[in-house]
Amino acid sequence: MKKTKLIYCLILSIFLVGCTANYNVNITENGVEETVEFTENDSSKWDDIIFPHTDITYRSSVMENVNWPTGSFYQRGGNPYEPIKMDGVEYYNQELISNNESLGIKYNYTFALDDYNESNAVRSCFKNFSFGNGKETIQIYAKDASNCFNARKMLENIKITLTSSYKVVSHNADKVEDEKYIWNVEAEDAGNKKIEMILAKDENYVSEEEKQNNNYLTIIFVAGIFIVIIGGAALYLYFKNKSASKL
Repeated sequence: MKKTKLIYCLILSIFLVGCTANYNVNITENGVEETVEFTENDSSKWDDIIFPHTDITYRSSVMENVNWPTGSFYQRGGNPYEPIKMDGVEYYNQELISNNESLGIKYNYTFALDDYNESNAVRSCFKNFSFGNGKETIQIYAKDASNCFNARKMLENIKITLTSSYKVVSHNADKVEDEKYIWNVEAEDAGNKKIEMILAKDENYVSEEEKQNNNYLTIIFVAGIFIVIIGGAALYLYFKNKSASKL
């Protein structure tokens, strides 16, 4: 029973090991490729005890979890007590990250566009998440990643990087680098941090805001021409009348 409880404890923390989390998403017409990396970059902490009253260190937790199948869909079966894969359950591809600078685990899975809304990694972390795969657009919204930080006090930062082959209509990314849209979620503002993005499946898609802006420009252009015509006519009549008065 004691061993089972310890193993269950490891499973609960499987997405939350390490002080740094890199969450990368690439959205294309073929689906959503999700890559999650949890690493501890301070080697002096690799052999620290991470659960009180146990001998479980960060290093031993990583070595245990890297070989433990992790379901890619949120709350869709799987046995958290046995390190075996079950029929009918989709799992992440997992690999060890181990070098002189980092120790952790990498998880990877490609979802169909209609399935990404049930990503285990996202649903386990964000309290509010939606991925609307519409006919013309894809709308992404996420808020409150406090689940991640509450479950693992070691976690300090989540870096979210989103790329896509689709046209980006709008976003609230913290910064954009080489068509990579990046958000940094810190522990202190995790509850309020929002991730928002709208993608257009057609390069020629025009949003309602863009349509309104175009209408405003058209109105301004027409008004400008009208003013020029009226002004020109007024000047013409002025000089014509002035010339006639001299005669």
